[in-house]
Amino acid sequence: MKKSLFLIKKFTKKIPCNSLEEVKVTLQSEFRGNHVSLLEPSDSGVNRITFLTVLPTGSIIDTYTLKVVDTLN
Repeated sequence: MKKSLFLIKKFTKKIPCNSLEEVKVTLQSEFRGNHVSLLEPSDSGVNRITFLTVLPTGSIIDTYTLKVVDTLN
């Protein structure tokens, strides 16, 4: 069984995704108006965690810097 590259987490809800496009679609369809964490692999093998806010409009921003996340486009 292939391990997913990305994992979206909101408390106990965990959704694995295999691509950035899948992450974007999932965030916009299931997490509008919520804060989530996105776990993604790094070159060192340690997962990188990014905290995201999905606005009610579907825009995705970094929770701490408030910058629009455009790498998911």
